Amino acid sequence: MKLGRAIAVAIALAVCADARSQADDKRCATAHPHAERGETVVATMSVVNDGEPCILRLHLGGHPATSTVIRARPANGKLTNTREAVSYTPNPGFVGKDAFDVQWFGIGFGPNSSSQNFRTKVDVTVRAKGTDPESQSAKPAP
Repeated sequence: MKLGRAIAVAIALAVCADARSQADDKRCATAHPHAERGETVVATMSVVNDGEPCILRLHLGGHPATSTVIRARPANGKLTNTREAVSYTPNPGFVGKDAFDVQWFGIGFGPNSSSQNFRTKVDVTVRAKGTDPESQSAKPAP
């Protein structure tokens, strides 16, 4: 039975998501919680609307995702995907909340293996150019 437990632990680790924050310049930040196989989780993205994309990449078990499928597109921006990442670019002039939904597949998995993937609903906050997250917090009235 110890071998069975070891295999189960290895499988659980292989599908654990670890989102990497994209940049230290505060123009784009992402946070993605741990996801179990087949689970849907909510991630956050904060991006300055400067015409550049904010990229979300996930690693499953230390390896990049092998494919992504866009399940719901944002209302106020453009979303593109590659095998291992999605890129969100807000529409010109847009500031506010947006959202999208992506399904991720890991090593040796694919769109036809529904039990070997997970979904991420991403809540996006788009800030105006020239702002940073700290300046958007509530300040007392003068």
